[in-house]
Amino acid sequence: LREVELYHLWIWRWPGPGQHVQISKLNGKYFKSSFDIKGSAELRENSEPDLNLNGKFNLDLSDLKNFPQLVEPLKTVNPVGILTAKGNFKGKPKDIHSWASTINISSPRVTLANHPVENIIAKYTQEANTGKGSFILGSSIYGGKLSADATIGVEDPKLPIQLQTKLEKLDLSQLRQLKELQGTDISGFVSMNAQVEGPAKDVNQLTGEGSLVVVEGYLGKLKFMDGILGALLVVPQFQNIFITDASVNFIVRDGRISSEDILLASSSVQLTGHGWVDFKSNMDVEISPKLSQIALAQTDSAKKFPTELLSSAISVKCTGTLNQP
Repeated sequence: LREVELYHLWIWRWPGPGQHVQISKLNGKYFKSSFDIKGSAELRENSEPDLNLNGKFNLDLSDLKNFPQLVEPLKTVNPVGILTAKGNFKGKPKDIHSWASTINISSPRVTLANHPVENIIAKYTQEANTGKGSFILGSSIYGGKLSADATIGVEDPKLPIQLQTKLEKLDLSQLRQLKELQGTDISGFVSMNAQVEGPAKDVNQLTGEGSLVVVEGYLGKLKFMDGILGALLVVPQFQNIFITDASVNFIVRDGRISSEDILLASSSVQLTGHGWVDFKSNMDVEISPKLSQIALAQTDSAKKFPTELLSSAISVKCTGTLNQP
């Protein structure tokens, strides 16, 4: 551990068959991260020590890349920022089943995949002899509230997880700061609920379900929407529409988010559809339009029937990726 810098290590030790070691101060750095620990250890022959530690950690997320097993998963997430953690730990270092721990985590701001997550308050708890940990999270992202509640099987190498997430009123207009959306008029509020379970180390085996809703929106400048709406220009009434609301009920299975219940709506048209998007942003979605009665009423009588017939006969299949449909 040559990367660890120790500033102070004060230890009191009492001799005997079962030796008690008191750690009154242990602090230092690991690359850009720092720690400050105190506590005790019970040393026994032919057995792991029993630790009882309390401490504070400032974790610079860029240091996670120094763990070989995390290099690949972190490539897409690219975490940046500092997390402050305060908590305690009891148990034998190599006996996960014996661990008992409570850790409170906070940060004013970190970025994940270039998206800012702010006002982070989280807590991890693990009771001794259960082999399970629980995690709760509260935070904000683009003006919306993001919360999560998870249970993790820490003894299983695959880390089986049961996760519930909730997103309330994410403000799409704040996404205009992203390079790919600069100069657009995207707006609206997104809310979502989802429940998934499965091995955390293999997202392709996760299963679950959820729903997503967009209200008060303007979505016409998204590349995905441009691909769909551009294919509908054969119907004159579709030439000036923009999507204001959307809803999707979905399931998670086989590395895909799939839906048979997609609805995109404006004042003059509804687009219904089905399809899937996988965790690599590949997509296969089919959308069918339907003009509203108001839009049909405003169509010239001579064109009303062919317009209605043409709009009901069109089906748009969109493949590729979300960024390049």
